[in-house]
Amino acid sequence: MTGSTKQSPVKMQRDIRFTVLGQRGVGKSALVVRYLTHRYIGDYDPDLESVYSQPTRIDDQSITLHVLDTAGDFDFESQTRVEQMRSTDAFVLVFSVTDRSSFIYLHKLKRFIFKSRRDLDKVPTLILGNKADLCHLRKITKQEGAQLAKDYGSTYCEMSASEGYVPIVDAFHDLYREFYRAEKRAKVRKITSRLQLRQTIKNFTDRHLYRSRTNTL
Repeated sequence: MTGSTKQSPVKMQRDIRFTVLGQRGVGKSALVVRYLTHRYIGDYDPDLESVYSQPTRIDDQSITLHVLDTAGDFDFESQTRVEQMRSTDAFVLVFSVTDRSSFIYLHKLKRFIFKSRRDLDKVPTLILGNKADLCHLRKITKQEGAQLAKDYGSTYCEMSASEGYVPIVDAFHDLYREFYRAEKRAKVRKITSRLQLRQTIKNFTDRHLYRSRTNTL
């Protein structure tokens, strides 16, 4: 007699989408490649746009992280861009601490994202100041960056893609955790709303039945 082995159900990997945005030359590609390969490569074609996919585990959760590394020339009139914004689970807005114009550019990006999807307040967003190792060239203070993130309801961090991979790995994983917590809160709100609706209907029905019985007496 042959015995059968009971197999555990296979958990499907979730697809999570991050979109990395920022002005040309702020180091978006260097940061993304640092996260994916732990290697630093300084020179990239700023007009090249890529989507990277990598299976990973974060807090015992298996996910496939898809990272859209947008091109330097961002077309704000493109419907494709609008669809990309709508399908994103979390945003990474990158500026260079050595370039004030790249910092100001984030306002334009934020307005575009909000125009594309009005639930932006529910979408985790990381504002990332890159090239923090170039202290002698710094134009944006940490206080300015932190205040902008506070105004946007976002998380803020600074790092340098050239100095190590741990900070960018931590930042991306923390962004996923923020997404996961926000998703759980949304599910709780949805369940609570359904229960409240059911209770409201029940109360209405009970009152209607009570009145009907009273009128027949």
